[in-house]
Formats: sequence, structure tokens, C-alpha cells
Amino acid sequence: MNRDAQLIECLESDRETLIDFKNGTDDLENRLSSWKGRNCCQWQGISCKNRTKAVIAIDLYLNHIHNMMILLIGLVSLKHLVMRGVNLSMANSLEEESFDSLIEGGEGVFHTASPVIISPTVLQAEVIDPAVKGRRNVRRSCIKFSSVKRVVVTSSIVGQGSQILENVVYRFVDVRDVACAHIQAFEVASASGRYILVGNVTNNVGISKILEELYPDLSLPERWENEKPPLPIHCVSSEKAKGLDIDFISLELSFRDTVECFKEKGFLIM
Repeated sequence: MNRDAQLIECLESDRETLIDFKNGTDDLENRLSSWKGRNCCQWQGISCKNRTKAVIAIDLYLNHIHNMMILLIGLVSLKHLVMRGVNLSMANSLEEESFDSLIEGGEGVFHTASPVIISPTVLQAEVIDPAVKGRRNVRRSCIKFSSVKRVVVTSSIVGQGSQILENVVYRFVDVRDVACAHIQAFEVASASGRYILVGNVTNNVGISKILEELYPDLSLPERWENEKPPLPIHCVSSEKAKGLDIDFISLELSFRDTVECFKEKGFLIM
């Protein structure tokens, strides 16, 4: 709890989100007994920001949390989440059987780790081997144990920027939606096959307009690649993703939160 928690009255939307989170947990040891009343900034394990009154950190010791990311998605200012009932272990993705002890006895496996190196020194060793061999070793460990009911694997595409706006169309998905989709892909019984998560599609004209409206002082590239008209926007079906009950975050909110995060961490000075 903040030292100044008594002086801060939390946002009502954050309080409602935390109540939903509390109702969605099996609090067998009654660790959330302080979670009552109007001011959630006074609740055990909750930290709020003085200026905005928003919840920015949660530090708890809880087990048996279902749909955790979905329940907390409403906390848009949340920066730190510590669940002390979660065990963290290390494995070498290049070593066979390295994942055996981690996977044994588990029901679900989420394989999200793959190296993203913009300018690798040795492509094979730094990018290809960890990605290919790592996925292979995880798969082999999963096959060994009959307790594993479902495996969720993630792949991604990365792009680079420049001082000239490339004449391309981008497909966006907020990382918070990706996190929710992982949980849903495991917990929704009917989930199967491949899910393409695309929340928004736009070109550089659309991106520039959104950023200029949100941040008029932000320095953006002014020249187009080859000075050609921007490519038309296409559509990507989200029908299958609806089966995971994903309500995609808007591009405006995603951009705003990204810029604010960069500013807070000193990556972007405006």
C-alpha cells in the first residue's frame, strides 16, 4: 500500500476491475480480505500513482488464478505485476530434455520465447538455432508427458523504422490482446488450430494521423518512400479470433499507451 494511500482515492474503473479480479480468484487463505471499501489504493498489495490516482502495481501471493490477464486488462496504467505464488525456472532451449522438469505434471504449455535480433552477428547461432531447436525441444518434452492437454505456440513478425515513411500497410495487435489470447487458447475447450490476431490494419497515412492528433509535438518523418501514393488498406478476418472472445484494443489506445510507456522509461523525449 502507498504511504500516501489515504490521500489518494483510486479510480472507480480500477476499483471495479480489482473487484472482478477478486471474484475470479480462489482466495483460500483470505489474502484479499482488505479489498473492500471505496479506496482501492488502501488495499493490500495495491500501489497507485499520486497524480493520476491509477493503479500502477500489484504485489500479491496468490494461487489458483483463472483468466488473470483478462481480469486485469482494465488496469490500463498497470506497470508491475508480481504474483508470488508463481514459480520461475530456467532452461536452455538448445539442450534436449532441458524442459522436461518444467513441463512434467503440467496441463498447459505456452511457448512464446523466440529471439528477435535486428542485426545478428551470426544468424544461424543467434536466431535460427534458438528458434528451430528451441521449439523442437519444447515439443519433444510435451510429447513425453500425458498430463499435457494443450500447447499454445506463438510466432511473430518484426519490422524496422527509418526517417522515410515506407509505402507499406501494417497489421497491428496490442500485446495485451496477445496475452489474453494465449490464456483463452488454453482455457476455451473448443479452441484449436491457428489463430491470426490482427486488431487493426492501416497504412502510414493512418498511423501519422493518429499520432499527430494524440501528440502534435511529436517529430514524425515527412517524406514518403519513392513519393508514391500510400497503399490501400486491406482487411484481415477476425471471425476465428472471436471464438477466443477477444475484443481488440483500439489503435488509438494502443499507440497512446505505447508512447506514454516510452516517455516514462526515457526512450522518447518530447
